[in-house]
Amino acid sequence: MRSRHSLSFLSAAGWASARLQVEARHHAAIERWCAADWPLIVRRHEADCPTGQVCLGLALPPEPESGIKHRLPLRIAIDEVTRSRPPLTLAEVRLVLPPAWQAALPAATMPLAVFGSTALQAITGLPYLRETSDLDILLQPTTLAALTDGLALLTQVEALLPLDGEIVFPSGAAVAWKEWRAASAQGAAMRVLAKHDEGVMLVRVDALLASLTA
Repeated sequence: MRSRHSLSFLSAAGWASARLQVEARHHAAIERWCAADWPLIVRRHEADCPTGQVCLGLALPPEPESGIKHRLPLRIAIDEVTRSRPPLTLAEVRLVLPPAWQAALPAATMPLAVFGSTALQAITGLPYLRETSDLDILLQPTTLAALTDGLALLTQVEALLPLDGEIVFPSGAAVAWKEWRAASAQGAAMRVLAKHDEGVMLVRVDALLASLTA
């Protein structure tokens, strides 16, 4: 499980390697993550990343006064990753959501995942969410019906929530859900910007729909 946004846990050797890759001012953060056994986030694979390594990232909470967010890009040997898991589900993070967000979300068990500040606050308990934060949603449909239902839910609640996020198709292509909604309404020949684990490319709407089962 090394797709974007998935979670990777490191061995002691992995954390030692991570510490060597960051500035001294971030050593305490690396040590804190190691002590708590918090995961790193899988990011897009870089073309020059050596074979046998995976590209991960550690995003620190925004600084209280400036709001600056420090993101630490890391490359870790695959054998120093002890385990991995998919992104957290909406159900797993629900209790850390602001009350207004909780009230706006239906209790239905739509299989949505989350990433970004919401997921990081749920994992660590640290203050990632701010008044300007978005709720970053991952919709991962395998069927056309799941895509249709997921988009209907997001459209239903977008007036009540600061929604952002992606649709991740079975091929691994990830498209911003609002861009997909706009493009697909204009026809199957429209192209959308799709992120893959190793890059970004323009893909036709009909090609992505073809990856779904009926």
